[in-house]
Amino acid sequence: MFTGIVQGIGKIDSVKKCDKSIKLAVTAGSFLDGTSVGDSISINGVCLTVTSVDNKIFNADVVLETINKTNLKYLSVGDNVNLEKAMSASSRFDGHIVQGHIEGTGLVVKIIKEEENFIVKIKISDDLLKYCIHKGSIAINGVSLTIARIEENIIDIWIIPHTLSHTTFGLISTNDIVNIETDIIAKYVEKMLIKQK
Repeated sequence: MFTGIVQGIGKIDSVKKCDKSIKLAVTAGSFLDGTSVGDSISINGVCLTVTSVDNKIFNADVVLETINKTNLKYLSVGDNVNLEKAMSASSRFDGHIVQGHIEGTGLVVKIIKEEENFIVKIKISDDLLKYCIHKGSIAINGVSLTIARIEENIIDIWIIPHTLSHTTFGLISTNDIVNIETDIIAKYVEKMLIKQK
């Protein structure tokens, strides 16, 4: 489990596309201190397993289901990615419950910059939108954020300066495809309500 509080920005060192999988190598510097093979790391919000660690570079495999559901299939050498290690039982909980299980992607349709205000408008599908509420939590590319506004299929996210400088949101552009994980609590509530009918 993760919290959506990004701990580092990695750089894609290599991308090896196989028949039904992708092998990623990510340069992550001191972020990898204490990391071992088998550990879980969130890459742009996707929970992946470390398969090897060597000289500040770690490797991870991306399976077909993850390729189909996420933006990892678009990664190229040199791209920056958000990184977060799985939380321990004693970790401080600063974001919200993030599983690292991406449900789909969204499209950045507009970016508004006004003085210190930085607003990202993202278009998402109906099946994801039903789990979104005004002022509710959402993870976008692994970052725990708050939905500021919902209008039709577009959600507004206001980004604070700290988030811009400590995540890949500082590099985001219109037409970027972003990973979406909605709030797990909404899905549990939906499941219970269905069972009660």
